[in-house]
Amino acid sequence: MKKYLSLFACILISFALFLTGCQKENDIVRYFGQVVYKGTTNPLADLDVKLTDGSNISVSTKTDVGGCFSFRVNVMNIDGAYYVLVGNDKVGQKKVQLPGYGRPEFDMGIIELQGPSVPVVQMDTILSVGVTSATFQGTVESDGMREVTERGFCYAKTDYPTIENQHITSGKGLGTFIASALDLEINTTYYVCAYATNEMGTAYSKSIKFTTSDGKPSVETTDPGENITETSIGAGGNVVDDFGYPVTARGVVYSTLPYPALENASVVESGSGKGYFSANIIDVTPASNTYYIRAYATNSNGTSYGEQIAIAPERSQYLTLPVVEYGGYRYHVYKDMGAMDWNSAKQLCDDLTFAGYDDWFLPDQYELRAIGEAEIRGWVTTMYVSYSHYEERYWSSSWDEHWNDYYIYISSDTEGTDVLGKWGGTQYASSKNVFRVRPVRKDKMQ
Repeated sequence: MKKYLSLFACILISFALFLTGCQKENDIVRYFGQVVYKGTTNPLADLDVKLTDGSNISVSTKTDVGGCFSFRVNVMNIDGAYYVLVGNDKVGQKKVQLPGYGRPEFDMGIIELQGPSVPVVQMDTILSVGVTSATFQGTVESDGMREVTERGFCYAKTDYPTIENQHITSGKGLGTFIASALDLEINTTYYVCAYATNEMGTAYSKSIKFTTSDGKPSVETTDPGENITETSIGAGGNVVDDFGYPVTARGVVYSTLPYPALENASVVESGSGKGYFSANIIDVTPASNTYYIRAYATNSNGTSYGEQIAIAPERSQYLTLPVVEYGGYRYHVYKDMGAMDWNSAKQLCDDLTFAGYDDWFLPDQYELRAIGEAEIRGWVTTMYVSYSHYEERYWSSSWDEHWNDYYIYISSDTEGTDVLGKWGGTQYASSKNVFRVRPVRKDKMQ
């Protein structure tokens, strides 16, 4: 009996050992795959491959010359938090989840990494262009995971310049850089692009087209502002640059036809050299005619003109409008626009455009009072307004808070019980009443 019991015990122990051996064998799993440059089949060799949960590393290996890796792990020693981390600080890193358990081998397939590349460079702008020089600005936005050892600009008379053409260097590394080309030809068209080089190669930006100066002066026409009378215009200009060729004559040309020039317009000369100058135009009628004005400057390379400025009659008429100073502002008072209800008066003022200004408005009661007390000649026009006598009443934009749809007006006599000063008093009336209107606009006093 004891013999049979011993034999049975041996069988149980052997079976248990067999099961234990099988479990250990099934727990060992081999994972393998290949790492390549993104978008290519080129392998990444000698690259770190780690099995980790972010804190602990269970396996650490590297890719071979073909970018392949392989490792074995006892899956009973890891949990679901573990993943494969591929890469390093030079090519970037990528997390790859384990495919699973239950088979002795798992193919993790192709794993793509960005890998090192040529830099990314941008042509920002052309800062300045002269007669035989130009200054450029560019930016290296990415070094392609390799040090940028050279950067600069390429330029040529044909598009798509490279470092095989004329080029200038400007340091190394990431960031913005500036450089100037000093060997350009006068009045010639060029193409320029930024470039950057690392161990992976040279990258180029898009090119920009530019043309060097013809050497004529750079001149601007200055606006007369309020220097306009019934018979004169205070014109002028500014010679910004002579490009190394002295300005021998400057001034303004003007005409009633657009784009005046020395050969077809009236001329007011104003000295020589660079800088601002004035040239007063006299014996003209800006209140009734439009005049076109351009500054000019001449050197040995020729004559250039500034932008054209048009002085229309409205602008001259605007400067003759009455002006009232009140509350830190200068109020320009437009002509009497006749009689109408309040809504029409408000809309007329909001819609008015005159002398290039579209910010006219209906004055409030205090602004209107100040304008009236200035005793502006000719702005009060007698009209009958459904009362028993003639008087002049003007709408304001002020609303009477005690009565819905009632707005304050001011009369030119002392009819109102709330007399505000020498010129009339305030009253309120329904917006349906018909009173006169005078638009205004204001400028901040300097």
